[in-house]
Parts: sequence; structure tokens; C-alpha cells
Amino acid sequence: MAARKQLQPILGNPQDPVYRQAQHMQWKIDWTHAMALPPASLARKRAQAALILYLEQLLKEGGWSAKEYTQFANDALRIGAYDQSAEAWLAVARKNPAVAVHAMHAAAAAWTANGKSVKAGQLLLQMALHCDQAPLQKDYFIRGLTLIQGGGGAKLALFQGEKTLSRLPGIAKEREIVLIMARLAISTGQPKQAARWLKAELEKPVQAHQP
Repeated sequence: MAARKQLQPILGNPQDPVYRQAQHMQWKIDWTHAMALPPASLARKRAQAALILYLEQLLKEGGWSAKEYTQFANDALRIGAYDQSAEAWLAVARKNPAVAVHAMHAAAAAWTANGKSVKAGQLLLQMALHCDQAPLQKDYFIRGLTLIQGGGGAKLALFQGEKTLSRLPGIAKEREIVLIMARLAISTGQPKQAARWLKAELEKPVQAHQP
């Protein structure tokens, strides 16, 4: 309570040089207090709801350091604020390219935990597009497509997969990718589209023996 009282004059003046520092300190005080409450109590639920609203405000203001965004992301996970955690992780990726891959994986995991596997899958497809290593492109693509299919169905996965592969010719003809796309086409009632994918795979041995 004493710390909160000391912070109030600063939090009431956004022009104060230590205003942002006070905001961050207020977050930690409130978060620590909420986590000290009994997990299943109504008081804990109310405190966490208030924390989520406050975190939304902090993230909307922006301008935090990568370290601060990382702390927000981890704290958010522990109070079930998965969307806010994902948003904070994406901010970490923008702020610190050295940990961008880890941060984007963490964002995808947060969305998946919140039942938003389509958003998580789309992020992984974007990672595939911006990666210059074929094995990683393939891994991101397959995992992303699996998440999209699980959350949005085969039709959406097929559409997103074809759209992404049009920009990834290096992996578009790999056997595993071809078979995945053919299965998606079949499951959406598009046998002709499936045949086009399988035709490319079946023609490979013939082409390989041509001079």
C-alpha cells in the first residue's frame, strides 16, 4: 500500500520523466498481489481481470523495451491472458531480431493455448515465408498448416497452403508437402485438385530419367 501511494502522484502525470517506470512498477505490484491470492478465489479472478485490462493499456501505449515486453509476455501467461502474451511476444520479435524466432514460437503457442490455432498457424506460415532455410520452411509450413486445419478446417488449410506454396517453390514439390496438399484437396471434395498435386509427384521418376 505504501508503494502504491508513492506511485500515485507520478502515475497522475504522464509528463513525469519516471512515469513509464512507475507504470511498470505498478504492474509488478498488482501482479504480485494477485498471484498471492488463493488461486480459486473470487478475489483472485477479479484481480486477474483488472490486470488484463491494465496490460492491454500498457501494450497499447507501446514503446517498451524487449526485456519489458518479455516480462509482460511471461506474466500474462501466468494469469491466463494468452492474447496479451502473444501480442507482447510479437513486440519482442520486432524489438530484438536475435530472439525473433523464439518469440514468434511463443506467440503461436499462446494463441494455440487460447484456442486460436488458426492465428498460430498463420504466424508459422509467415515464418516459413521469411525463412531462407528449406528444412525450416518445410517444418514451419507443415506445423502451421496442421494448426490451421485443426482450428479452421481442411478448406481453409488448403487455401492457405496453396497461397503460401505459391511463394515457396523450393518446397512445393517435395513429396511430403505434395501428399499433404492432395489429402486436403480430397477431404474438401476436390478430386481434380488432388489429382493435380499427385500428378506432379507421380511424374517425378519419369522426369528424373529424361536426358
